Amino acid sequence: MSKRIGEILAVSGVNVTIEADPSLSDLHVRHAGKTYSVGQPGSYLLVDRGHDKHLILVTTVRKMRWSSALQNSEISPSDNMREGLPKGHFPYLPKAPELIDRTLIDGLLVGSIIGRRFEIGVTHLPIVGDSVTLALQEHLSIALAPDKDRHTVSIGTFVDSNISVHLDLDDLCGKHSAIVGTTGCGKSYTVARLLQELVCKYPSANIIVFDLHGEYRKCFEHSNYIRADKLTLPAWLHSFENLFDLCADLSNQFNIHNQRWAFRDGIFQLKQRYCKDILKDESLSKNIDLDSPIPFDFEHLVNYLKNLNNETRKSDDDTPAYTTAGDHDLFDELIEYLPKKRGTITAGPLNGELDRQVLRVEARFKDPRYAFMFQYEKPKEGDLERLVRQVSGLILDSPLPITVYDLSYLPSETVGTVVATISRIIFQVYFLAKRREFVPTLIVFEEAHNYISHRSRGAYGDAREAAERIAKEGRKFGIGMLAVSQRPSELSETLLSQCNTFLCMRLANSVDKNHILSLLPDSMSNLVDILPILPRGHILAVGQATKMPVRTIVTKIENKNNEPDSDDPPFGKKWSGDITKRSIPDIEKICDMWIRSEKQDIDNDIPQKTKNVTEKK
Repeated sequence: MSKRIGEILAVSGVNVTIEADPSLSDLHVRHAGKTYSVGQPGSYLLVDRGHDKHLILVTTVRKMRWSSALQNSEISPSDNMREGLPKGHFPYLPKAPELIDRTLIDGLLVGSIIGRRFEIGVTHLPIVGDSVTLALQEHLSIALAPDKDRHTVSIGTFVDSNISVHLDLDDLCGKHSAIVGTTGCGKSYTVARLLQELVCKYPSANIIVFDLHGEYRKCFEHSNYIRADKLTLPAWLHSFENLFDLCADLSNQFNIHNQRWAFRDGIFQLKQRYCKDILKDESLSKNIDLDSPIPFDFEHLVNYLKNLNNETRKSDDDTPAYTTAGDHDLFDELIEYLPKKRGTITAGPLNGELDRQVLRVEARFKDPRYAFMFQYEKPKEGDLERLVRQVSGLILDSPLPITVYDLSYLPSETVGTVVATISRIIFQVYFLAKRREFVPTLIVFEEAHNYISHRSRGAYGDAREAAERIAKEGRKFGIGMLAVSQRPSELSETLLSQCNTFLCMRLANSVDKNHILSLLPDSMSNLVDILPILPRGHILAVGQATKMPVRTIVTKIENKNNEPDSDDPPFGKKWSGDITKRSIPDIEKICDMWIRSEKQDIDNDIPQKTKNVTEKK
């Protein structure tokens, strides 16, 4: 039988106050050969009501001194007061009241143990005076045991025990989750441990990881690793509005309508040509959606805009004034026009109106940072299918359970565009597929505050919108989300508000801590106060994926070669040697790579040029 440690003093909804038994000499209680720390925040107590036992999560403990009630209603003077006083009736002060120490423990009701089964929630609340006992190992084993009819994943054990903490897989992935914690708290290690366990236990998984700093390339024995700079995401994959915002001169509001018309008309005609010439589908060419991912050659669009901007026409018959006779194609070639001449050669409808747009489009087309988007092979049949299979991880030949996009090879200006495009493609695949019939996908946004910030604009704004759509609607279609961040206060509020499970690690910043607190029930306020003092590798798991709030220690990754590349820099070791022998980067080589837009290749230590080549898998 468990040891009694006190009784219920007050009940207010899920909050209870317990008064510790005065007979306890201290709060370190020894029972059945084991020492228990009664009232430690994050530990558990039990309201023993016979067959049913209510589990209480301790949030705070405090000791107070109360004055004892006087035994007699009549106040009599003390002996010291009587001495030296004349006889008579005098008002005397009472004796000093005796002070009694009382230990009060506040906690939350998290569930009930009924026989050998644990149920979330409480059917009948405890009442004042109910006995409170220690929650023993056997009780916690029942409470933390996974449901037999549910799929779970475990990445650690309960604090001060070897009891595994299981997270419900469907709730963790399907209802979105977040891992938050300050830098150096073991966040990347926890993410790697979780993904390794998912891949190991569920070999048919489909996980997409956006790896901002190239930390996870070594974490998995079998993964579809893709360097983002070798990925092709052609312009025709993007929506018209996103492409137009990237290529138009938005500062010139007086002729923005001309820019929009020319850009729209050029894309529309190019997509019509593809339907007629490649797909041989005349009816489709007459009913296409401008945002449909129908391939076209972006260089042909550049030619079209230049030709419209340079066009001159003959005054007598209003035909194009070509310098050479014959038929000319506005898309396939750059046409030379006769110069304007009063009375005979006049300017075309858009002559000179697209100067700034043409300059901007040419700049984007030649910018190596956007090569993945604007420089690609001539479109051919089957391009879309091949690209979607690769991007989504839904590969037919030799499929792998996890795809890691290494974004560290990309310039920061293009990270948002890549994340937005891939996220939109995956969403569209599941939006058009039959619901709940095919393998679902989990998308991991690592260091999400960098590209899904609530202040995001431009390309980062596109990434935020794509991620928010997945957060709001993805669950219905089979897409789960895991957001990882060291600054939750900078993340999109919509994104975090849709997360139903939080794996909270150390958060020392009060703004970040309060931001997480605002997303949790009010009853969790005292529990969140322990976040600033959580040791490295410790988690406070809260939400639907866990049966109850529980502190967890992340278990070690067995193979050190599979740990993420996120170790702390060894300042002490590197700074302790002879300064003349210290190792420094090859600055000449670094400057050369910087000029050439290259990055050191991790595999063979050879810098590789940022190329727009689709990775073959």
